[in-house]
Amino acid sequence: MNDLYCPYCDENLGNHVDDCYEPNIEYEHECPRCSKIFIFEIEYYPSFTSRKADCLNGKKHKYEKILGYPKEFFKNKRRCSMCGKEIIINDAKGKKEEKVDGNEHGK
Repeated sequence: MNDLYCPYCDENLGNHVDDCYEPNIEYEHECPRCSKIFIFEIEYYPSFTSRKADCLNGKKHKYEKILGYPKEFFKNKRRCSMCGKEIIINDAKGKKEEKVDGNEHGK
């Protein structure tokens, strides 16, 4: 993460500017050192992390209990530790019912 510098006096202003979070918007800021006002924009660069998801390639899902509060809401829910797919287990029959989870992979 880059710090914000005043373009007039080169004062390091850090990387936390109050109420400025939207990218591609020009913000005004007054330098506390030289008192000049300047314009800056926030830029975010994508960062990617990948991991194997064997269940999306023919293997079985690895479902684990989901912990959360209130406990009743998570009682019968399971989430695949590889792809994030969630299911609800029906108590009466022990049958797995699929739940739409909004994952991009569409499985």
